[in-house]
Amino acid sequence: MTIAIVVKRIEIYLEDYNAVLEAWSHSREQISADRAEEILMKMEEVHEPKPNCRSYNAVIKALVKNGDRHSAVDKVEELVLKMDATGDPNIMPDLRSYNLLLYALANSNRDDAAERATRHLERMIFRYKNSTLEEQKVCPVQPDSNSFNQVIGAWARGKTSNYLVQME
Repeated sequence: MTIAIVVKRIEIYLEDYNAVLEAWSHSREQISADRAEEILMKMEEVHEPKPNCRSYNAVIKALVKNGDRHSAVDKVEELVLKMDATGDPNIMPDLRSYNLLLYALANSNRDDAAERATRHLERMIFRYKNSTLEEQKVCPVQPDSNSFNQVIGAWARGKTSNYLVQME
């Protein structure tokens, strides 16, 4: 007697991955940031489906919300810079990406958090001023009041001696 085994390939779509990543980003479990990072790394490794801005933002949110406060800032910054380096409008960081990064910096205990937040705000402004209308529709980066509030908060909590001068 011969037994035939039929293996069907299950296709998982980008929206499925994003739903799982966003679920981890909303989770209160301590492992949520690690799990979201693992899924994103697998997506990057396999290249199918290719992660998009929404995928990265879900991981960034998980890191900000549940990641280790000290390493989360560096990981979030690394992800945003990685997104930016692609030049792919589907992956480029958007307003949400930057605002989550600014939030992470403003709420960190890093000595250089305010300077780093200011640099990222300046990057947002530069990208916005130098983008076309089409680019602004696909990947909006115009800073909003939250962007500025996070940077001001970073300076207010800052540990640098010249923070009062920078706040002016």
